[in-house]
Amino acid sequence: MIWIMKNTPQTKQVLESLKTLGHATNNELLVAVHPLLSDLTITSVHRITTRLVQEGLAGLAPVREGVAVLDANPEPHHHFVCRDCDKVKDITLPADMIIMIQSQLPREMINGGLAVYGSCKECPGAQLNSAQ
Repeated sequence: MIWIMKNTPQTKQVLESLKTLGHATNNELLVAVHPLLSDLTITSVHRITTRLVQEGLAGLAPVREGVAVLDANPEPHHHFVCRDCDKVKDITLPADMIIMIQSQLPREMINGGLAVYGSCKECPGAQLNSAQ
């Protein structure tokens, strides 16, 4: 099915909010646009973000506790995900690292972004782990 992006004020505001946040769930986007679009519903945000992803204007980041995370950068890239606060951050991994990982997966093909999980230095969990 071919989608034609509706260039509505709601779509523009959701995309602008996603670009500002970098990574966000539909609920986070709804909260971000609420001051300007108080009548927008979570269902409408979901429809808009689905179209943004299908049109290649937004991407998907690693899922947070079963919830999709939208990415302002639609190009394939890697992420760091904090296990404590769920923050998602774009990272760059060296090509030789990807080759090394790929060599351990002879029957699989890495063709998208990888996610590295850990703890932010600011998170309480990271402070507990470093004290040990």
